[in-house]
Amino acid sequence: IDLDSNQIGGTIPDSIGDCSNLQTIDVDNNVMSGTIPASLYSIQGLQSLDIDTNQFSGAISAEISSLTNLNFLSMHKNIFTGTIPTEIANLGELEIAYFDENKFTGTMPAEVCALVGNSLVTITSDCSGTPPEVECICCTGCGPSDSNAFCDEIEAATELEYNDKIEAIFKGISGDNAFDENDSDRSAALDFIRNEQFCAEEAALVQRYISALFYFATDGENWTNSSNWLSSSHECDWGTIDCNIETQTIRVLSNDNNNLGGTIPFEVCFLPSLTIIDLDSNQIGGTIPDSIGDCSNLQTIDVDNNVM
Repeated sequence: IDLDSNQIGGTIPDSIGDCSNLQTIDVDNNVMSGTIPASLYSIQGLQSLDIDTNQFSGAISAEISSLTNLNFLSMHKNIFTGTIPTEIANLGELEIAYFDENKFTGTMPAEVCALVGNSLVTITSDCSGTPPEVECICCTGCGPSDSNAFCDEIEAATELEYNDKIEAIFKGISGDNAFDENDSDRSAALDFIRNEQFCAEEAALVQRYISALFYFATDGENWTNSSNWLSSSHECDWGTIDCNIETQTIRVLSNDNNNLGGTIPFEVCFLPSLTIIDLDSNQIGGTIPDSIGDCSNLQTIDVDNNVM
């Protein structure tokens, strides 16, 4: 179940445990609330539970110890209360656990800390402040108070530094003159990223920039259907883009019979997982980019019935 970054409300259904084959529950960045249903802890094959940035509340049940295959647990930025249970230590496959930006109190159990350096690579809690809300001697991060940086992922301390850094990153793929006044498409894509202040690792920034550039370069304003494009959702949820579920990298760039114009930007070959370009039956002009060979994983190029 992968429904992150929407406006979904309500609660996780009490019957979620009936989805006995679930491996991933990803509903972060919505407006959901309520507690974690007891039945969820019965999904023994669950590997990833990503529920951060919602309004979930209540305590973590000791029954979480049943999720022995869990390797990713993200609960930060909710309103969970109580203490972080010792039973987390039973999750021998756990690699990442985010507990910060909640209302947890007490001490991170020593048994949980014992996982750090074994399976557990990252663990966070609200362990800053004097005194901290959660005493934790093993946490690798203590929530947002760890840093006042504007965007930690690219080490930008201020908005000005962020703007300079993303422009430099995008020039690295589009060229030093990419944002001259006579290149409105690339400038529009840069402005889109700047205006939403999208903060992520460099690879994710580049993918979002290229996705926005594709929209502008192919005359997105005049597409027959531009549903969800340039929205705040992950670009993998824009239109008919298809992504690798695990890596969230673009696999298929598909937009046929949709009145696309303009040209195909050469930057699409900076999408490392791209295997299919399917843009037939449009009004795309220009040429096939000289750098098309850099799309080394391509299996399909379908641009028939255009004006190239």
